[in-house]
Amino acid sequence: MFSKTKFLTALVFSVLLTAIHVEAQTYSSKSKRSSYKRRSDTGVVLVAGAGVSVLNSDNRVHDFQGEGLGPLRNNGLGQNYNLGIMYRMSPMISLLGSLDYHGFKAAEGMDTDESYNVAFRSQAYIASGSVVVNLVNRYSGRSAKLVIPYIKAGFGAASYSASSFLVGDGGKEIKLSNLRGYPALAAVVPVGAGLDFRFSSAISVSPEVSFNLTSTDYLDNMPDEVGAFGKNDHFINASIKVFYTPDARKYVYKKKRQY
Repeated sequence: MFSKTKFLTALVFSVLLTAIHVEAQTYSSKSKRSSYKRRSDTGVVLVAGAGVSVLNSDNRVHDFQGEGLGPLRNNGLGQNYNLGIMYRMSPMISLLGSLDYHGFKAAEGMDTDESYNVAFRSQAYIASGSVVVNLVNRYSGRSAKLVIPYIKAGFGAASYSASSFLVGDGGKEIKLSNLRGYPALAAVVPVGAGLDFRFSSAISVSPEVSFNLTSTDYLDNMPDEVGAFGKNDHFINASIKVFYTPDARKYVYKKKRQY
C-alpha cells in the first residue's frame, strides 16, 4: 500500500519544515548581534550527477551470506544520471528541480526452480521537485565552512518500462510476457542526504544517497504482495553531483567597528 509512502513523506517534510522554522529564528537572532556581515549565498545553480541504483525488486534471492553481492544483481543493479536547476533561497534553504534517469538490469537467481528468479531490464525517467535544507549554516562562524551536510525531500512522476526474460542455452534470451502495458506512470517520493564540498564560490561537489519510494510494483515486471519495504518497488541510488553557480558571488566578511 502507498499509505507507508505517504506516512514517510509526511514525516520527512515535517522535519524539513521544522528545520526551516528553527533556522529562520536562529538567523533572525544572530543577525542582530553578529559582528560579521556577508553577501547572501543565493541564486540559480546548475546541477549534474551520475551514480548507481539498486532496486528492491520481487526477486527471491536475498541471501547475502551465501551469495555475497549476488542479491544486488538479482534485485536489479544499474546506473543513474541527473540534471537539474536549483535556486538557493538562502544559505540554508534551496528548491531543486531535477530530471533523472535510472536503468536497472537483474540476473537470474541460482535457484532456477523459483519462478521469481528471472532476469529483467527496466528504466525510469523521473521529473521531480525537492526542498533541500542545509543542516549547518555555512556562515555561522568567522569563516565560511567548506563541508555542509544536507537533507532533501520531494515529489515527482516517473515514466517507466520493464521486460523480463530467461537465459537459455548459449545465452539466448527467452522473453517473458509483459504483465502490464508499458510505458507506465508512477508517483515517486525521493528523500535523501548528502555532503556539499565547496571548492570555490562557483563549484561544489556532493556525494548523495537517496531512497526513492514509488507507487508501482511493476518496475521489475513482476507483482508480488510481499517485500522488505512493502509491496511496491522502491530503490536506492548513490551519486556524485556537481553544482555550478554561473553568477558566482564572492563572500566578503567585514568586521564592524567597535566603539
